[in-house]
Amino acid sequence: MTHATLADVIAGERHVHEIDRDELHVAFLAERPVRKGHVIVATKAVVDAVADLDDAAHAALWQFVHQIERRMRERLPCERVCVQVIGWAVRHAHVHLIPTDGPG
Repeated sequence: MTHATLADVIAGERHVHEIDRDELHVAFLAERPVRKGHVIVATKAVVDAVADLDDAAHAALWQFVHQIERRMRERLPCERVCVQVIGWAVRHAHVHLIPTDGPG
């Protein structure tokens, strides 16, 4: 059994609406968004989970996430951005950023 990763997105083999990219990460609109503007930030390196990143890669991921989150708050009509790290169905280090105005 093979596990789903985001390697096809990183390699440009699956078309997604890319938001940003740097040497270590890619940010793109979710194909099945929870809410409009839902962004996924993934590492370019295929690593099973965020917890498996070494200290430098972990810090770099969260710095990139922070930059994308701030940009979302500036450009989208949302009160805040929810951050989720799930790692259940897709074995590739990634973070979900979901804009919201809802309570909770």
